[in-house]
Formats: sequence, structure tokens, C-alpha cells
Amino acid sequence: MIALLLSLSLSGCFWSKPPVTQYYLLDYLPNPGKMERASPPFPYDVQIKDLEIAEAYRRKQIIYRQSPHQMQFYDFHRWAVAPEHMIRDLLTKHLRISRLFSNVLTTFGEFLPTFNLEGKII
Repeated sequence: MIALLLSLSLSGCFWSKPPVTQYYLLDYLPNPGKMERASPPFPYDVQIKDLEIAEAYRRKQIIYRQSPHQMQFYDFHRWAVAPEHMIRDLLTKHLRISRLFSNVLTTFGEFLPTFNLEGKII
């Protein structure tokens, strides 16, 4: 009887499917109508540099906090792209659609930008 119960309980471990890992992206759809400017763009070239990120957040696993001093990680919920890259891309997309500046760059080109935008995710 014990052998039968043991074999039934162990068979559940061997036949169950492993959890599926899910991947997430940050995204939003800007509303260009609300972002239209009555005046032309400022005549500046802005380069958005790679964002820095605190070492604790530099990972694929999604992190959550239940208190200011405790961090936990989801095992099967992960970022599809590094968070610092997603946020830089969203910022770039937003500034380009807003037409606030003449040019919004993410890489060095043939000319130096007027301003560099830097940031850190903490």
C-alpha cells in the first residue's frame, strides 16, 4: 500500500509540465495629437546616452518589493530586453514624436549633439 501511494505521488512530479517562462516588454502608444507643438522644434540636437541602472536591477528576472529593504525575484517572469534599454528606447520614441528638438539621437553621428541626456535607474 505504501509503495502504491509513493509511486502515485512521485508520478505527479515526473509527468507535470514545467512552468512556462513569460517575457515582458515596456511599451506605450504616444498620442501625437496631444504632443503637437504650435511652435517649431528647438534648434538643438539631443543625444540620449545609455542609461545606467543600479546593479540590483541589472538582470532578466522581474523584481518586486514588498518593503523598502526586501527584494524578491519572479522565477518565470522575465524582461525580454534589459530595462535600461527599453526605457531609453521609449524616451527616444517620445522625444522624436513630440518634435521638441530638431534631432534626437542615440548614437554618435557625424556631428556633435548640442545636448546629452543621461540618466540612472535606481
